[in-house]
Amino acid sequence: LYEPILGPSIQHPKSNQPIGFARNHHIGVVEDHVLNAFSFEKQWYQRRVRGKILFLCGVIVHPNFVVLHNHTNRSSQRNNTLVRMERSFVCPIQEKKMAYYEWRSTKQPAKEGSKPQVVVCVHGLSQNGHVFEFLAHGLVEDAEKRGTECHVYAVDLVGRGNSEWLDDRSLYNPGTYALHMIPFIEEIAKQHGLSSVNYVGTSLGGIIGMLICFMNKGHLFEKLILNDIGGFVPSKSLQRIGEYVGLDPRFKTFEEAEQYMKTIYSQCRDIPQEQFAHFTKYATKQIHKGADVEWALIYDPKISSGFKGVPPDIELWPQYESINVPTLLIHGTDSDILLQSTVEEMKGRGPGAKGLLQVYDVVGTGHPPYLSVPAQIHEVVKFFTV
Repeated sequence: LYEPILGPSIQHPKSNQPIGFARNHHIGVVEDHVLNAFSFEKQWYQRRVRGKILFLCGVIVHPNFVVLHNHTNRSSQRNNTLVRMERSFVCPIQEKKMAYYEWRSTKQPAKEGSKPQVVVCVHGLSQNGHVFEFLAHGLVEDAEKRGTECHVYAVDLVGRGNSEWLDDRSLYNPGTYALHMIPFIEEIAKQHGLSSVNYVGTSLGGIIGMLICFMNKGHLFEKLILNDIGGFVPSKSLQRIGEYVGLDPRFKTFEEAEQYMKTIYSQCRDIPQEQFAHFTKYATKQIHKGADVEWALIYDPKISSGFKGVPPDIELWPQYESINVPTLLIHGTDSDILLQSTVEEMKGRGPGAKGLLQVYDVVGTGHPPYLSVPAQIHEVVKFFTV
């Protein structure tokens, strides 16, 4: 039925069911689009489409959105209707591909015509988008219960995860990341017929969120979550991070890599031990050397370029004070990045002085709370839905 408009259908070679279409309409000079179609348990089909727009599973993909692994992965361990899509976005600055993930439900929302909830999540310095998997499950499952539609997006900032690395190490800085995120958020909002999205920024991701507001783009946010980051970051904590970020350790076994993750994130006492295997899986990659296999961290060591020597204190008060939307500040009470004195000052400045700030203390954990346990997920869901 759709082939005259959309081009020949792409069929799954195992089930022979149509899984997408490649449009025939030429739209001018566009990046090459490489479709690794639906890698369920192994890669079934590959196809190169030049100068075309892609139509996959009912979603028209913008020319800047280059499909890397657009597999409808049954992401949730509990919910068979939750899927995770993997794609990438060509950043207009340096034209590097930034991988991102979308979690959504396959259920038709019960409340027809209601505005979808869209959440964009940005990780910390050495993390990647998979740290938000548990939070994404919670947000989508809550929307299902309410009969509404929810889409959760999380990116791998350039130099991390499945994203490309930058050629110039000096460009690994929050300003570059903000310039990448602004067009990404604009396009995501446009796809859903919105002018703004909800935003979750953990540590560096929170700094990026504040910078976006400072660049007069705060209207892109409906609500904002700053996860364990604020208007002041002490030098001592940056020195601690500089001791491990940018190293390129190798591990003989996955268990060694997992133990390393537990060591460098020892402040994160809120992470259940069984979740460390999940975080380690997506924070590492296998490297084959002949018959031997070793594990390495999945980031560009050069992301640490700003941590050489003794970094100074970071003052972010002008950026924080530019926030004009409802804001939730999540604070690990043992954090050395977001001090209690900083939290108190934030209550009287910026969104705090405007009556737009809520504070949620995660007692007994340090930097950063991982937003992966029910109590923390509940606070995020409540903030975005009330």
